[in-house]
Amino acid sequence: MADSIVYEHESIGWGNYEGGFADPYKLVKFNGKTISISLKNKINNNLNAPGPGIEPSTQNYLEIKNLSNQKILKLTSIANKFKHTYTSSLQAFMYSESVLWIGLNGMDRYYGIWIYDLVKVKLVKHFAFKNCSQIWKILPVGQKYFMVIPHNSNLGVKVLTWSNLLHMDNPNEPVYHMQSADERVYPIDWSASSIGYFKSIAFVRIRNQSEQLAFLDGNFLPVITLDVRDMFPNYEPIGDETPGIGYLIQKKISVNANCLLYSEYYPKPIENFPNTSFNNVNCYCWDFTTNFQVKFPNYFLEFAKYDVMAFRSSNTSSTQVKYLLTKHNYSKALCKIFEPVG
Repeated sequence: MADSIVYEHESIGWGNYEGGFADPYKLVKFNGKTISISLKNKINNNLNAPGPGIEPSTQNYLEIKNLSNQKILKLTSIANKFKHTYTSSLQAFMYSESVLWIGLNGMDRYYGIWIYDLVKVKLVKHFAFKNCSQIWKILPVGQKYFMVIPHNSNLGVKVLTWSNLLHMDNPNEPVYHMQSADERVYPIDWSASSIGYFKSIAFVRIRNQSEQLAFLDGNFLPVITLDVRDMFPNYEPIGDETPGIGYLIQKKISVNANCLLYSEYYPKPIENFPNTSFNNVNCYCWDFTTNFQVKFPNYFLEFAKYDVMAFRSSNTSSTQVKYLLTKHNYSKALCKIFEPVG
């Protein structure tokens, strides 16, 4: 269930890094508690340890922890195919009130699925797909569907019904198919709109680097297409300058918790550092529940790549809309929460 994912917790080490950033995390809610899912590795201590000058081997683990008391509920060893994979790459959400679903992409197009019963604290199913070009990520689409994002850009994104998560070794036919691997579909409820036919909208389809939003009804049939920039009266282009070669203005759209977040960033290369850039980032957010814009500050950061996701805070009585930014520099990922202004 998409609404089982938690995006903030007091135990997260905000400020561990310059600029108020923290290490990435994956959290879900279960039985009134917040559960953390992370990747760990430990050095194997055994009688066959390597000799001097040879690094000891490590074993990789999935760690499931109750953040309320910091107790580790389960530690599951996983294949070496995931030894260069990080917590930020995990997909974790509750399949039901008591069943936790975890997916992870490893080396050589290796994809693993782990399904746990959190009441019994037991691994109940595990799938491993080797050399699998059809699965890179699996993401929930509300409470009834999920998306399968492929490795191969020539394969489209498939939308399947929720029960298939338990038998991905033999799934049913998809209920919806998008032709491009760059496309995503998300559930929304725009019943707060004063425009009558907007109330029939159940999904929005987006595409990487596109400003176009394709709104769909409950049967995934088209309702209307809009330019995301037209939704925001205060929208301003991020700059009139033409970026250098390889530094095009980047556009990102994400949808979560009945909110749409649109961001543009303008990478400016740093002299003598071709893989680094200073980025001006502008963010715009629309809350479909209230049918109003949520205003966030624009900012200026140095990094190579980022992802953004709006969410409703569980730490405030008004379920305030915030957003989580995850920046990626080479193999390191860091995250930070931004709050609205005004």
